[in-house]
Amino acid sequence: MGLSTLLARRAHPKNALGFLALFALFALLMPRSPMMIHLNATSGKQDERQGYINEQLGENLSEVQTLIQKAPNKPKPTHTTPGTTEETEAPEEESGLTESERERLIQELTPVYQHYVKDFVQIFGAEKTMEMFNYTINVREFASVREKKLLFAQMLMEDSPLSARFFGINLARFSVGNNIYDVENDLHGIYYLYGGVGLAAYLLFLAYFVYLIIWALCKNAKRYFTVEAASYGIAFLLCMAHVYNTAGVLRRPNASIYLSAILAGIYYLVRIRRYPDQTAPTTLQHAKQ
Repeated sequence: MGLSTLLARRAHPKNALGFLALFALFALLMPRSPMMIHLNATSGKQDERQGYINEQLGENLSEVQTLIQKAPNKPKPTHTTPGTTEETEAPEEESGLTESERERLIQELTPVYQHYVKDFVQIFGAEKTMEMFNYTINVREFASVREKKLLFAQMLMEDSPLSARFFGINLARFSVGNNIYDVENDLHGIYYLYGGVGLAAYLLFLAYFVYLIIWALCKNAKRYFTVEAASYGIAFLLCMAHVYNTAGVLRRPNASIYLSAILAGIYYLVRIRRYPDQTAPTTLQHAKQ
C-alpha cells in the first residue's frame, strides 16, 4: 500500500514511507507472532512423532519404504530416455505388490495405523484404511484433521447403500467415541449429510441469485452496476469463499443470517428497487392521478 501510494504520488512521501516502515516492522515481527510460534511447535511435534514411527519400524524401515513405493496406489516410476526429455513408464514388473509382500506390508503398518488413525481401523479395517491413505507413514498426513474428515466421509459413503448418494448419511455415523468426523466444508457437508439431491437444491438456490446478477448486468449495466450493488456482489463472493472453505454457514446459524441478508439485498436491487431511469408502475401512475 505504501509503495503504491508513493508511486501514484497521491500522498506525501512521508506517509508512504510510514506505510513501508510499518510493513517492514510487520515482516520483522511475524516470526515471533503466536501463530508462527504455534506452527513451529506443531511442526516440531510432528517431527518427533515421525521419529517414533521410524523407531517403531526399526530395521524394517527400508523394506517398508520399498514396499510402499511398489503399492498399487502409488504412481508408477518413470525414466527418461537418453538424449531426450520424454519420460516413459517403467516396465510393468517394476510396480505392484505380490500377495506375500502385501501381507508383509499390512503386518508392519498395522500397529502404526492403529495408533494414529485407530478410528479408521476400527470402522473400516486396517487394510482398507491403508489403501485410502496410500500406505503412507508420513505423520503429517495423519495429522491433517480436515483431510482426515473428508477421507472418513468418503469411506463412509463407499460403505453406504446407493440411497445415501441421493439423500445423505446419518450424522451419527460420523461419530466414533469422542471424535466427530463431520467435514469442515459446507459443500462437502451438504453432500455427505443430504446427498446429491440436497446439494443440487442448495446449488440451484444460489444459482438463481447468480442468474439475477448476470441478467441485470446484461440488461442494463449502467443502471444496475452501482456502488451499492458492487458491495453486495463482493459480500456474496466472500460468503461463497467462506462456504467453500469452512462449515460456517451450514453449522453456524449466525453466518446463515448474513448470507440470507446478502441474497435478500441482491433480490431487492434487481427485482424490487425502482431506479430513476425506470418508469413508474402502472398502478402507481393511476394512484397519482
